[in-house]
Amino acid sequence: MREQPLLFFACVELLISLGLAWLGVATMYLRVPPLPRVFKRPNYIIKAHIDYLLMALLLMAFHGIGVPLPAWVVVCAIAGSLANPLLFLVLAAIEQPDYSPFRWLGITSTVGFLLTTLGFGGAAVVVLAGM
Repeated sequence: MREQPLLFFACVELLISLGLAWLGVATMYLRVPPLPRVFKRPNYIIKAHIDYLLMALLLMAFHGIGVPLPAWVVVCAIAGSLANPLLFLVLAAIEQPDYSPFRWLGITSTVGFLLTTLGFGGAAVVVLAGM
C-alpha cells in the first residue's frame, strides 16, 4: 500500500516533535548549557515542534482517509513535511538569517514549501476528485 509510508513518517515526526518540545524546555526554561549558546532564537524550536506536530497530523489524516495517492504525492508530502519544520530549527540556531531568495536559506525554504504544497495540495486534489 502506497500510503503506508505516510503513517510511518507521521509517527517519526510525532516523535521528533516530542523531542523538540523537551529541547525547547531545556533551552528556554532550564537553560541547560550549552543549549542557549547553540540556539540563539529558541522560540523557533517551539515553532519547529508545532510544525512537526501539524505535519504528522496531516500525514496521519491522509493515511487514514485510505484514498490511493500517486507515489509522487506521497514522496512530496513526506519530503515537505520533514523539510519545512527543519527550517525552523535551523532558524533557531542562526542569529541573523539572510532571507535573500538566492542564498541557501531562501532556496532551501522555497524548495521545502514547493514540496509541501505539491504533496498536501496534490493529496487534497486527489481526494476531492474521488468524491
